[in-house]
Amino acid sequence: MALQGILLIIITGLLWAAMGVAFSYIAKKSMDFTAVMGLSTLLALLMAWSLVPDYQKVFSQHYDRFPLLAVVLVLSGFLSSLGLIAMQKGMQTGHNGIVWTIGQSALIAPYLAGVVIFQEPATALKITGMSLVLFSLVILGITQSSDLPADQLKNRRRGYLFALLAFTVLAIHQIMATLPSHWQNWTDDARLRVPLLTTGVFLAYPGFCMIKNRYPRRNELSMSLITALIGFPASITLFKSMDYLEPAQMISLVFPLSVGTCIFSFLLFSLFILREKTSYLSLAGLICGLSGMILTTL
Repeated sequence: MALQGILLIIITGLLWAAMGVAFSYIAKKSMDFTAVMGLSTLLALLMAWSLVPDYQKVFSQHYDRFPLLAVVLVLSGFLSSLGLIAMQKGMQTGHNGIVWTIGQSALIAPYLAGVVIFQEPATALKITGMSLVLFSLVILGITQSSDLPADQLKNRRRGYLFALLAFTVLAIHQIMATLPSHWQNWTDDARLRVPLLTTGVFLAYPGFCMIKNRYPRRNELSMSLITALIGFPASITLFKSMDYLEPAQMISLVFPLSVGTCIFSFLLFSLFILREKTSYLSLAGLICGLSGMILTTL
């Protein structure tokens, strides 16, 4: 069961890395992120409510915790979207690899919550790994103010601030996403977590689109479909991995391993495909963060 859960986590991470590649392409082509994701999350929402729930169980059972489940997961999904919007803003002005790494390093939050609040086992290797992740954030922050032309420094700092905002919002999102899996004597028999989370993800975008009076253009429709087809299965594998790892008290590893896989894959894309210029100090910070994420899974 635990091995199946870990495999699903890795699949989730690879799907998220593919989403990161899509976000990078959106930024490169100057597409409107909120317009693309507004349609994308609408498509994912329709797929989630059409294909995932077991409606026979939904209408045949009484769920005492449904209101709480709905509040927790819809809010979690909403915060997820806000975090991605902040990350995309950071990628438009800052280093793609660094912004993506800082934002996704929010993985430390659900791990700490699992250990401190839900009493999941902690080891010296896991604690060392989380310390390395935090240290890497300091290194990456230092690199934002060094080796940059004067006309780019302000934008790079702005990118770093958006990355920190994404880190904070995504940390709260991840804690809330894992919360139902810690509930005693509860299972998601009706498979409502994916559609509820997807609902929250969608709700963040219509407001931004209306404020900006901006909706997907013809050249953005294909990216909306692509990101929907990536994000929707990632939500399924994410929650399924939690179900497999809950009996082994390993839920705290879901985000560290999935996000670690995501970051490692995306950094390979950033360094070897985008060929972004990276200083030795930045590279050291990225390696430090990646090493820390690997240690959390041991």
